[in-house]
Amino acid sequence: MDIENGEKIMAILERLKGDYYTIYKYVLGSGGSTRVVEVELPLAAKLLSVKMQRDKITLWAAVDPEVRKVTRRFWILGTGWPVPKGIALEPLDTVLDPRGYVWHIFVEVVI
Repeated sequence: MDIENGEKIMAILERLKGDYYTIYKYVLGSGGSTRVVEVELPLAAKLLSVKMQRDKITLWAAVDPEVRKVTRRFWILGTGWPVPKGIALEPLDTVLDPRGYVWHIFVEVVI
């Protein structure tokens, strides 16, 4: 790419700034005794998926890093564990860790 085209692309991206989300990752833990994790996420973050990365339960979200942050609560529950009643939980994903344990990830819905 020549310098002139590069400058044009940068000028276009600068004008569009704020019209895009950025994908961020957030480590939620490694399962086990971790049941509830609070994460500061930009308001209206789009939760994309949860997977294992380097033995850690990791969340990916499309965010606008310029907006204010809010605390979101994630529940990590093993198969056979009790799911609390009276708390609005939305299933987000299920992951298998390297030890063979299955973890079900829920996000607490604020009503």
